[in-house]
Amino acid sequence: MKKKILALLMTFTSLFLLTACSSTNQLNGTYHGQFELLGAKTTDTLKFDGDKVTEAATGGKAQTGTYTVDDERITIKFKQYQLTGDLAKDHKSFIITKANGLASVLKGTKYIREETK
Repeated sequence: MKKKILALLMTFTSLFLLTACSSTNQLNGTYHGQFELLGAKTTDTLKFDGDKVTEAATGGKAQTGTYTVDDERITIKFKQYQLTGDLAKDHKSFIITKANGLASVLKGTKYIREETK
């Protein structure tokens, strides 16, 4: 009986550790952000899959980059520019806090994850 209890306890401990150590540093899904450019509302779409991100702005050409998540900070790197933002604890949204180059128009933009059905 003691061996069964010990085995069960070890199983739950292992499952807990695997869950706690699993990668929560990745996003999956599509996020949309709206911003104004020359008085017109524009939607920017970011699709996250694994460690890759693809951007497809309205009327623009898609580009692929990489991203990292460190606690509640997200850093997105594309060929021409880099974005940094504050990630919500539930990973359902983030706000761009820093951007360089032409991407600086995205500063303050809130991206919200598209709900899957």
